[in-house]
Amino acid sequence: MWRVLGFLVLAIAVDAAPASAAEWDSRHGQCYDWEGRWDVREEQPGLWVGFADFVHIDSRCGRGSHAAVRYDVRVAIIGEDLFVYRTAGPSLCFAHGRFRPEGMNGYEPCSGSPGPNPFAMRLPFGESK
Repeated sequence: MWRVLGFLVLAIAVDAAPASAAEWDSRHGQCYDWEGRWDVREEQPGLWVGFADFVHIDSRCGRGSHAAVRYDVRVAIIGEDLFVYRTAGPSLCFAHGRFRPEGMNGYEPCSGSPGPNPFAMRLPFGESK
């Protein structure tokens, strides 16, 4: 019985360990007119989960509607590559980007979109790899 109790105490202590959390910023769309704020936690090394809030902002293409949408997100960081799966209701996006010295850039095809949209993302130093 003491072995079982000891195992349960250890399991609870490991489960209660704080997960690494982060906030990231991004811009999406042909005119970079969707601003994203990501609130994610590292579920396991290289795998982040959480949500991203997007707002349609003013850009070189015109005035933004200031519409807001929240996406559930899953992010995998493998070496120099970032892979994203994000979903909100019927909208589904997959993204791939590469880390470069000036930041992280990539493209994401989304359901209902005529083609892949560019995006740029900024992660705090030390979280990229």
